[in-house]
Amino acid sequence: MKARFLCAVVTFGILVVSTFGFAAGTVTPKTSTGAYKIEKGKPKKVGTAAAGKALPFLSQTKKKDWVLVSMNGDKVWLKATAVTVSGDRSTASTSTASVGGAAPTKILLGGGPGIQTGGTGFGLGVGGTYNVLDKVTTNPLEVGATFYFYPGSVTSWSFSGLASTMLVGTQTKGFGPEAGLVMFSTSVDLGIFGSVSSTNVGLSLGGLGRYPLSETVFLNGGMRLLVMSGTALQFHAGVQFSL
Repeated sequence: MKARFLCAVVTFGILVVSTFGFAAGTVTPKTSTGAYKIEKGKPKKVGTAAAGKALPFLSQTKKKDWVLVSMNGDKVWLKATAVTVSGDRSTASTSTASVGGAAPTKILLGGGPGIQTGGTGFGLGVGGTYNVLDKVTTNPLEVGATFYFYPGSVTSWSFSGLASTMLVGTQTKGFGPEAGLVMFSTSVDLGIFGSVSSTNVGLSLGGLGRYPLSETVFLNGGMRLLVMSGTALQFHAGVQFSL
């Protein structure tokens, strides 16, 4: 039994690495070279990367002229011409980071279907996120909003304000937590007697994942626990577009 469990754990780990590309490569400076941060859209030297010392590869610019590495517990940029990159670079395959100051993915807009428990059923939603962290961080904090409409004899809608970040993988290829506030409204048509409606406000707690189809189109999905006067689960999926 223990052997089977161990085998399952190892298999799951291999699947995670192969799916999200977490086995990133290494960056080795050819000679001692400057390490840079971005301030006011311009690179500023903050240290020196030692020659021959391999550093964990994190990402790279679209032009592949700069690489982002982890050095002394911090994230810094190195000039690509001064280093040798080896190993798996899949974590950067969809990066749009720019040392000139552009964020990895500043704005994401999209939509798709959703299913909510508690008798609400199937609906359609739209939403968007905005990157609010440092312009060159690999996994920024995103804030955004979603709106879902659930048609039927009992009409419902929900509006959520959310914050999220990818803890595993990258912003465009990974998964992480999500939390925020939700407003949920239900209306019942009583015919000649009019209608009855109710609105509740509560917490939205969950997680989400994102996978790139191209540098500007992404699949996304996840689950949210809605904590209001009661509780409900919301499962959602869709397509997002980077602006």
